[in-house]
Amino acid sequence: MRPSPWFLAFVPFYRLGFLIHSAAIRTFGQRQPAVLPTLVVGNLTAGGSGKTPMVMYLAKTLSTHRSLAVLSRGYGRKKSGIREVFTQSNPQHVGDEALEIKRALPQIPVVVGENRRAAVAWIQKTMPQVQWILLDDGLQHHALKPDLSICLLSFPALNAPNKYVLPAGPWRQPLSDRRHFTLSMLTKHPADFPCPQGWDACFYEEMGPLQDVRTGQEIPLTPTGLLLTGLAEAQSLVAFLPDWEHVELNDHAFLNPKDIEALSKRAGGRCIATTAKDLARLGNNLQLLPHLAVLPLSIKPLFPSETNLNQILLNHVERIERSRGISAPRME
Repeated sequence: MRPSPWFLAFVPFYRLGFLIHSAAIRTFGQRQPAVLPTLVVGNLTAGGSGKTPMVMYLAKTLSTHRSLAVLSRGYGRKKSGIREVFTQSNPQHVGDEALEIKRALPQIPVVVGENRRAAVAWIQKTMPQVQWILLDDGLQHHALKPDLSICLLSFPALNAPNKYVLPAGPWRQPLSDRRHFTLSMLTKHPADFPCPQGWDACFYEEMGPLQDVRTGQEIPLTPTGLLLTGLAEAQSLVAFLPDWEHVELNDHAFLNPKDIEALSKRAGGRCIATTAKDLARLGNNLQLLPHLAVLPLSIKPLFPSETNLNQILLNHVERIERSRGISAPRME
């Protein structure tokens, strides 16, 4: 499907506006590093790159070497300001992605805040043990200059015919811009395909098995049920459960009790399967869905090996610490 000519006419203006905004911030000195070293992870396209699983992978990996905190904007939440995320936080106050990260990694501090520099300063003041900040999204957040940056692109997006930037296509920045970031990584890569040249890492996804939310027991894929997703890209999930009825929500949408009651009636006693992200947004309404399952999703490096990739990441961390004059001993 070709993009509309009307949208194509606006592509140069979007690109020009992006470049002017970025240059103005750099010229007038507004782009400043935070008080703590920062690593930012973001997408070249508008969603669907597996950013949250990557943030969790990096947080888990780096937390064995440094004390770190995850900072998220808390996109989609109905509250503003800086606040710490807890495993029982209201998703409408902190955002579904931040809550998903906290529940997956409860030992790592997670904070939400729109003003990234102010939030990092808040973390430094209230959590003095934190040595590094892992920013969940923010490649296009020009006000903060990260020490390290990782851009993500999914394998399907790389091979899709539409390579136009917004508003004609899904790209926030053109593919050539990846050279401006510290590392560029390809996600959702087929596990049986070699990684293409020019990428620092390639990751593939692992899914399943379905687990009962309340008991943790494995649930068989038959009989089929409902697959509930509110993601930017759910093709891999649909492929994993091809015979399940797919109920698709808007990305970051929250369900109220009436929505959940309607969903339960639609299921008609069948199992409702969803992701950890979608599970987080259900909040205290879980009890309204008696037969609910979560579909675990994790990512693993296809190239380079996990050991080599971890060393590459640590080398970049140590390089930044030397340039900042920071002495940060490795954690035992």
